[in-house]
Amino acid sequence: MLNDAILAEDYKRMNMEQVAEKHGVSLTTVFRHLQSMNIPTIKSSIKTVEFTKIHQEVITGSLLGDGSLCMPKNSKSAFFRIEHSIKQAAYLQYKYLLIEQLCKLAPRGNSTRIAMTTANHPALTDIYRQWYPESKKIVPFGEIEKHLTPLGLAIWYLDDGGIRNHGISGSIATASFTFDEVEQLADFLLNKYNIHASVHSDRNYPRLYIPGKGHFIPNKGWENSTSEFVKFTALIRPYIPSSMLYKLGKA
Repeated sequence: MLNDAILAEDYKRMNMEQVAEKHGVSLTTVFRHLQSMNIPTIKSSIKTVEFTKIHQEVITGSLLGDGSLCMPKNSKSAFFRIEHSIKQAAYLQYKYLLIEQLCKLAPRGNSTRIAMTTANHPALTDIYRQWYPESKKIVPFGEIEKHLTPLGLAIWYLDDGGIRNHGISGSIATASFTFDEVEQLADFLLNKYNIHASVHSDRNYPRLYIPGKGHFIPNKGWENSTSEFVKFTALIRPYIPSSMLYKLGKA
């Protein structure tokens, strides 16, 4: 059994990873104990925190999904924010643990919503300039090609994706992007990961579909190959927290 008083004392001089290692428990366990004691995860100097490859991948996937970057008028650096339904609190905490070093405070919420906000960071400013060149979000495909890894794909799908056809195929909502941008995202999936996806109109907005019966060949029909959705879920499965496994369906 963890002693909350000892844990709180340790956290005054250690980070969460060090506390977890000392007590032989997971980061999630430490996180939950700190939250139960209303102890925020405060970092002394966010500007000096290294912006890692994992940070970049999580931010990239989130920006395709429910995340956003903000650049306050009187600030030299941008910050990242994401919000979910309280039903997805465990998922938000999973993402928080991936980028905890960038945050001054643990996620906060109410009875219906929970949100996470990072501190301002120079690296986030560089990303902001790529994704919001005229203060409006676009899909910067140079950044996508470099940074949309299987981890980022998992975050994107968990944010805005879901199963279809009783769990044998999937789709991702992409209404905030143009049809051309979503077509290019489909091309990226094919060229980078050999996953065939198609773009359909859903109430006049684009939606990315990942079929469950191989891919379509013009003038020939559906090729009898491994399900594209099975290929997609196999790629992202290592990065899916247990609370979100239902989004993988039967794949």
